[in-house]
Amino acid sequence: MQVAQPSRSFALAMVLLIATLLAARPMGLGLDDENYLEYFNGAQEILSRYEGLSYVFNEPLWLLLCYSANALLGDEGALRFVIFASSAFAGVGVARMNRWSLLPIVLYFALPTSLKNHVDHLRQGFALGLYVFLFTAEGRWRTLRFATPLVHASFWVVIVIDVLLARYYDRHPERTRVDALKILLVSAGVSVALSFGLAQVAAALGFRQADVYDFLASEGSGAAFLSWLVLLPVLFALANRQYFGPFAAFLGFYLGGYYFSPVAARIFENSYFLLCSSAPTASRSKRLVFWAILIAMCIALGFTGSLYPRLLGMSAD
Repeated sequence: MQVAQPSRSFALAMVLLIATLLAARPMGLGLDDENYLEYFNGAQEILSRYEGLSYVFNEPLWLLLCYSANALLGDEGALRFVIFASSAFAGVGVARMNRWSLLPIVLYFALPTSLKNHVDHLRQGFALGLYVFLFTAEGRWRTLRFATPLVHASFWVVIVIDVLLARYYDRHPERTRVDALKILLVSAGVSVALSFGLAQVAAALGFRQADVYDFLASEGSGAAFLSWLVLLPVLFALANRQYFGPFAAFLGFYLGGYYFSPVAARIFENSYFLLCSSAPTASRSKRLVFWAILIAMCIALGFTGSLYPRLLGMSAD
């Protein structure tokens, strides 16, 4: 179905407006702005620390971007450029997946879990934006998404899931709800198993995260785990088949690693563009319920956490 040009143009204008507003936010509003400014200034030195395998597994494309953007724009200009580019890339990708409909775009940026990647976690946000943009591209451009692990390490897992899902759906093109359930359960089991060897793998390959995370510890209270278990059957009943199966893979990985791995949540955050593209297409009433659930998530997560109050100037945190 061909999208009317005015609709596409309006959606693109909305994406660019959101990206501009996020990039123009006051400095210091992001939790790690100072660290990122230091990162931009010291990118060349940081890059020189790595060699061999550790060079590949410590995000060299991100460091090269930091160095180049800082040389051209200065540290503050580089930070704003990264925010704008990551938001614009992600917004265009979500728009493509939803025939340039405005609501999925707005909800993607309204969900605190995805929004914080474009406000606070800028390295992950840039990799995510690039991945979504290339995931929805045509032809050979799509293969460039396999370079995103060189921007953020969590995308090594994303790419593995991507490839395995593509092979599975080649054999099972129907994408039934049973397929989604199988994918979720297998992903959860794999996540549990990986949690017990992840620290050793990270150390052997020279990942910087090996010295940062306690790979068998999680700070989760259990509330998010229970919330997703409650939402799961509802989403299974409502969501469309095309994108909910892939989302189920990330959700399973998150639930499986919830109590064992602090990185499971970071990997799961990369999948919210799939959730925002999973609205049912055949039933208007189901679609309204689905959007109501996502709007409720925006409100509940936004104002019970610190992100919305901080962005609205209601909190100093």
